[in-house]
Amino acid sequence: MAKLLIKREIEEVSWLKQFVQSWPYMGMLLLLLTAATLIVWQLQTAAPFSPITSDPDSKKTLSLDSASDKAALAAFLTEQEQLRLFEREYQLLLKQNIHEWESHLVLSNHVEMVLQHLAIMDELIEPMGLSSSESKDLQAEQRYLKDEWQAKQHFHELRLSSLQPEALQTEGLQTIASQQVSDVDTTPPVAASRFAVPPDGVELPPGFCTLGGSGACKPDASN
Repeated sequence: MAKLLIKREIEEVSWLKQFVQSWPYMGMLLLLLTAATLIVWQLQTAAPFSPITSDPDSKKTLSLDSASDKAALAAFLTEQEQLRLFEREYQLLLKQNIHEWESHLVLSNHVEMVLQHLAIMDELIEPMGLSSSESKDLQAEQRYLKDEWQAKQHFHELRLSSLQPEALQTEGLQTIASQQVSDVDTTPPVAASRFAVPPDGVELPPGFCTLGGSGACKPDASN
């Protein structure tokens, strides 16, 4: 029996047609590569983050060349160097066990000392006789430093509250309880069966008598 064979030629697809068909996928891939390149570029060119625990030696020193009072300028520079010393000591304290209540207590006291030192430096700005621009820049830097150290102080106070030892918490609760007990009136109540009597040395008018005791009222014999 004869068989019917159908011969069909396979159409060859040109490279141009294949490129056109795959263009949407290539476009999406190109878009993703472009976005990734932009993200990497922005991360590299962005300004580095300056943490609150930055190195004090890396901070820029303002120019104070316009100071007219050299003695006041020397005093301010001395206090400024002392401030850097306090900042280095703070960095060393941070390397201790920061998860302990005692560590934050020491750090909080150290920050308080730094804030007091900044207040002393503020008082030396005007006597130096700086120019208007340098005085403005220096005051702005001082305000920034005070805000920075006050933020540190607030942080350590929060940690002190969170890490407060259990013994101190128990002692505080006992103090509150004892205060509440002391506020309660402990005067014993008067018994319900107790009759009122006049105070010592007070005599009742004629015809009056008490309800109890030796001078209690007695019913008439006729009753």
